Amino acid sequence: INMPISPKYSIFVCRVINGKTPDDAIKRLEDVVKMKRVIPMHSLEVPHKKGKGIAGARYPKTVCIEIIKLIQQVKANAAVVGIENPVITIARADKSQGPYKRGGARAKRAHVYIEVMDKSKLVRKKK
Repeated sequence: INMPISPKYSIFVCRVINGKTPDDAIKRLEDVVKMKRVIPMHSLEVPHKKGKGIAGARYPKTVCIEIIKLIQQVKANAAVVGIENPVITIARADKSQGPYKRGGARAKRAHVYIEVMDKSKLVRKKK
């Protein structure tokens, strides 16, 4: 609740980590912090990344660092509850109420919700 990160960037980071295991998600976000991988943001007017083959992308480092901490907490909670093969089923970010800064501007804040389930309990529909 009320994480000091950009809600816009956190939405796109949550799209990337959704459906991955916590270890894979942490590895992917660490690559973003090291500027080796990008977070795709194709629906925004952000510049193209040269040589990456992606229409629009960014390196939201602060968002990735905060969400890595959150995923590590979720992973520890899953181990305590007894989930053996955790998979992130829901990763959602919403805009929250930010405090006022100088000049009457609002600070950026986001609520991030991450839910984990056991991989064996996931039911996939066959086409």
